[in-house]
Amino acid sequence: MYYLYHLNDTKRCSDFPALPAPVQIMIQDVLITLDQCYGTSRDPIKDLGGYVIVLTAADDFAMLNQINPSLINATFEYVEAANDYLGCLYLTGSDYHIFLVLPKNLAPAGILQQFDSSVG
Repeated sequence: MYYLYHLNDTKRCSDFPALPAPVQIMIQDVLITLDQCYGTSRDPIKDLGGYVIVLTAADDFAMLNQINPSLINATFEYVEAANDYLGCLYLTGSDYHIFLVLPKNLAPAGILQQFDSSVG
């Protein structure tokens, strides 16, 4: 699991290049929007905006559950697909959100249901 707060973070994250190109683009689009709307010098924890969390393994869910137990069972604003990954937008307020990225094969049933209902 890793966090990306700004577009710069994609260059420093050693796992980022291993993601499929469409997933990288999805993440970059979110980070560009955050940087443009809330600034590149914002503190993503204290200031407005938000950040991206990328889950890559099953044990990441246990870690995520310790950080924010409601996130896995949340109702997402939308769920989109890129390759075999899902991008899930969770609004925590009017000017703060968390964008969760995870492989489809690791997605809990609730997230898959939200994706299926948005597609069909």
